[in-house]
Amino acid sequence: GGGAPASADGARALVDAARAGMCHGLDFEEMQNAVEDARLRELPSDPASDDLLRVALALVIASTTALFAAALQFGIDWVFAGKLRAVLRLAEAPGAGFWPGFCLFASLNLALVLTAAGCVVFVEPRAKGSGIPEVKAYLNGRRVPNVISMRALLAKGVGVVCAV
Repeated sequence: GGGAPASADGARALVDAARAGMCHGLDFEEMQNAVEDARLRELPSDPASDDLLRVALALVIASTTALFAAALQFGIDWVFAGKLRAVLRLAEAPGAGFWPGFCLFASLNLALVLTAAGCVVFVEPRAKGSGIPEVKAYLNGRRVPNVISMRALLAKGVGVVCAV
């Protein structure tokens, strides 16, 4: 599947959610008044600790992303190796021809694709598509319910492992 339909579906979902009143924006404008200025002057600020916190947060995000990518690659390799082992075992059996191995290969692929599709349809429909429009809207201040959830992450992970 191409990227355009998924992006269009994501954009339509955001428009539908906004019309239904499920999304609301955040106000990122800075307040400019004497009360807010006095409150900000009273807050303790330490630029060095702020920078250290930003670096630590960046490292945590990078490490988590790398671990998730490694887990996906491990899962893909494990599924591929198991599928290859099963097909080769059947194909190399005495008296087995081309068709039994081919049918097993096609059946395993069908089961994996149905598992990936089932994750999106039945577990978390928001896991469909790339998720880029939803994340862009979230980062631009729109609160879209469940746009970033553990359930969507797991559904996407299982879908990727099974579909690839």
